Amino acid sequence: MPPLISIVLPTYNGARFLADAIQSVIDQTVPQWELIVVDSYSTDDTPQILAHFATLDDRIIITHNPREDGYLPGALNAGFRLAKGAYLTWFQDDNLYRPHALETFLKVLQANPEIDIVYSDYTRIDSDSGVQTYVRAPQPNMLVRKSTVDVSFLYKREVDEAIGGYDETTFLVEDYDFWLRASMQFKLKTLHEDLHLYRFHEGTLTSQRKKQVLMVREGVLSRHLPHLPWANRVDLARGYLHLSELAVGNGSSTRAIRYLLTAIRKQPFVVIRHVIKTMLPRRIQKQAVKLYQRMQQI
Repeated sequence: MPPLISIVLPTYNGARFLADAIQSVIDQTVPQWELIVVDSYSTDDTPQILAHFATLDDRIIITHNPREDGYLPGALNAGFRLAKGAYLTWFQDDNLYRPHALETFLKVLQANPEIDIVYSDYTRIDSDSGVQTYVRAPQPNMLVRKSTVDVSFLYKREVDEAIGGYDETTFLVEDYDFWLRASMQFKLKTLHEDLHLYRFHEGTLTSQRKKQVLMVREGVLSRHLPHLPWANRVDLARGYLHLSELAVGNGSSTRAIRYLLTAIRKQPFVVIRHVIKTMLPRRIQKQAVKLYQRMQQI
């Protein structure tokens, strides 16, 4: 009998937290899963840890990334090519599932056939598992500014099949690119329940390559933003305003101005409201917004 849920776990020299991550899958309240661990030829104790767990539970499958450098989108695609489940997800080797996470996601998707992707709130922890903060998942339309589907999610197999997996040219923001493309065809739902522990520490990839992330992120958003069928003029203005911010961070005033002008054409109030919030003292921000709204009515 094939598994109901396929979980892909990419890893590269992740021995420090790997055992706890795998155990959090084993501890799930829904048992019909397979865990496909994609090892990018780790040189630490990762292979020994994986071999140990594979002997304990035959639902754990070990495979290798076609590349040896921890290239994440390639690892994800390699894992999902082996997946047999009707529902898919993936998570990082330093994160943890809450015990009821998969069961909760599954119930939402099975009870709401019109929903294709469900994602949740989570708790951010440090390298010692100390709680840092609770993170509330944004609504799907905030995809114009961030990857709203962050670290805790489950989606139907049809999503992966329809959009062709992860784009291996978008390394560092492959998840953001995936969700933007998925949102063009499928419906997303936010679940405000804490189902995941996200470990943020100095070794995370995004913390090491912030400048590169900004550059690839700008390219992905600028490519997909004009083609989001659900985005209204306010959403588009917010997206182009964010692109302007990214362009500034990437050192291009020319692109920043072009994006800003596009945002103004889409919905000027979004830009004016942003200027008010970032440039005026907090005590007069609301007054300025109300004044502008009254001016628009004259």
